Amino acid sequence: IDHWRLALDLFPEARFLNVVRDPRAVVASLRSASDTWGSEWAPRSAIVGARKWVTTINAGRDLAQATPHYREVRYEALLTDTAAEFKGMLDWLGLPADDAFVARAVEACSMDQLRAKGAANVPAALTNEPQGFYRKGESEGWRKELSAADVRLIEHVAREVMIDLGYSFVTPRPDHRPYRILIYNLISRLQQIVSGRLERLRESL
Repeated sequence: IDHWRLALDLFPEARFLNVVRDPRAVVASLRSASDTWGSEWAPRSAIVGARKWVTTINAGRDLAQATPHYREVRYEALLTDTAAEFKGMLDWLGLPADDAFVARAVEACSMDQLRAKGAANVPAALTNEPQGFYRKGESEGWRKELSAADVRLIEHVAREVMIDLGYSFVTPRPDHRPYRILIYNLISRLQQIVSGRLERLRESL
């Protein structure tokens, strides 16, 4: 979604399918990736992950305004009724597919099949991902993986967008700023000041 403007310039009739997921689940997934295959790009910080989610959701909204060929799908809906959601995507793309094809595709791309490297009927391109790429594929797994403090941070940072998208909160007062955000912002500001002064010093040498 970061490069949709370039994609739209190159392919004006391109179709854009945007999968939206609960920010708490996204942060849990990013943290897991940061420990393994995504160590070079995935943030461990709940604050950074939540802000990344908000930025990405807003980019999707901008894209939706820029082209009529945009479709938004909820990850949670995909888990609840995978076949119906997949059939809806194919219909939107103008691709014919009967119920039997949809059922085979859903089965072949189940999390259990994808995690089984080299499983029968699973394309090689889907089984060559790095270790740890395919996790549980749950919608509520974040409740076990994130601390209450992390959840509070995420819900505060993402609260406005979560409200717009209809995600419920578990934090009593998500509008109340956690002290960890104040500390994070203070440290970030100090880093900017120090970095700026060091850069000016370097240029003066």
